[in-house]
Amino acid sequence: MVSMSNVGGTPSIQECLVGIDFPVSKEDLLDRLRMNGATEVLLEPIRNAPATRFTGPLEVIEAVRAG
Repeated sequence: MVSMSNVGGTPSIQECLVGIDFPVSKEDLLDRLRMNGATEVLLEPIRNAPATRFTGPLEVIEAVRAG
């Protein structure tokens, strides 16, 4: 399970979502998350999510938790 909090200096999902305008395509979301410092632990479940578009931060957090 992925933690939603900042551990060991790694940005939390909430921190990585700052400045992202929704709705956003999965591809653009992954690019922005990488630019905001997201690690593979956060990126992988989003990459594997069935959604191709995300309508808001809660949808992204749910995808990370489900992954």
